[in-house]
Amino acid sequence: MKQTQTKLFDFSDAGLDFCAGSKALFPDRFKKMLALGYNVQTVTGVTIVGDQVTLTYGGAHGYVADRVLKVDSGDLSLINNGEFWIDSVTINTVTFTLDNIPSSIANGFSTRIASLGWALEYESGRVQLYKMKYLDERNLYVRLVFPSIGATRGSINVCVGKTANVTTGVITDLNSLPQFRDNLNVLAGFEWQLCYLASATYDNYNYSQGSSIFGRACVVGSQYHIALMINNGHTGGYAGCTYGILPTVLQKYEVLDYPVVIGIYNANALTLSGSVNQFNYIVNNSSIYVGSIHAAINPSSNANLIAEQSAGRVTSSFVSTNIDSFNTSLAYPVSIFDKPSKQHLGFIAAGLYRFEALYNTSPPSSRLESPSTSMDIDLEHLLKIHVSNNAESTTSVLWFCAPVEEVKIAS
Repeated sequence: MKQTQTKLFDFSDAGLDFCAGSKALFPDRFKKMLALGYNVQTVTGVTIVGDQVTLTYGGAHGYVADRVLKVDSGDLSLINNGEFWIDSVTINTVTFTLDNIPSSIANGFSTRIASLGWALEYESGRVQLYKMKYLDERNLYVRLVFPSIGATRGSINVCVGKTANVTTGVITDLNSLPQFRDNLNVLAGFEWQLCYLASATYDNYNYSQGSSIFGRACVVGSQYHIALMINNGHTGGYAGCTYGILPTVLQKYEVLDYPVVIGIYNANALTLSGSVNQFNYIVNNSSIYVGSIHAAINPSSNANLIAEQSAGRVTSSFVSTNIDSFNTSLAYPVSIFDKPSKQHLGFIAAGLYRFEALYNTSPPSSRLESPSTSMDIDLEHLLKIHVSNNAESTTSVLWFCAPVEEVKIAS
């Protein structure tokens, strides 16, 4: 049976169908991805052949392969929390693999695409408060503040803490980012900036309406992490961005006992179409935080540098042929540094990795082709690969990959 801990969503999925510019849809779509699931359909027939279960629906269901299907009731809902990796689809059927299948399965139950399994603890106005998990199963609260519709950037504030008031939706952890613990409207600064354009034009766009401007976008995540790979609407080298909340293995200080939160720092007013580098030089702030600690992902003699570009760091996109005759790129863990001192603090534990590539032999980098899909040759897990900017150039980028695999193996 295939893993179902980590899920993959595409902004084009039936039941989501939005783009990085559709600010008015953000609260609903994030709630579906994080907590509720989406695209509810009713099963009219069940066929079992060997270890293959095929569900038939009364019409076109809109599901695609490589998503996790959630069964809401009946015998299947009692197996693996009712979650199953979709192997293949036709217009009106879904097939998945299951060991020890019950001898018969009645139809008439509903299914949906499974969420990440976060708990929605509070919602009011533009604020949503969620509960996710550390790898050791401790609770972790995530506060999202969504943008106003109209002529503002499509940015989301994110604040992560160990404690929260679920009655008021406020993060109460003193090691969290203070300016985002209780704000009711988006503040300029540290953001998940999905759209850099301060415009109302795209507020209700669906995926196809926005595809030529915002290109591809996806989410990979679980109860323990989330990685967002988006293009922010810029026509040049600023488009690609990777955001997320990732588990860490860091030095044993209380102020470092937090996941890494990756965003972008933009001090421009929200009413300005402000394009900035995601990873480059940032004074007095950062695009990466551990709690409230300013972090970086490269060593440097410059206290303001977040990361160096990939294009200047390798001589080839592939390992040398005396190691592997196939064109193989090797990913590696993301290092976390204290930004002011550039001392090494530890690593992202799982969920997001880096690799290096030369531009002329790199994966696709345009907004219409990135994030792209590849495969881990060892475990044959899907990988989503994305380019993220650190200068106004298509060659000045960082490469990230998010494997669609378990981030926690032991119970």
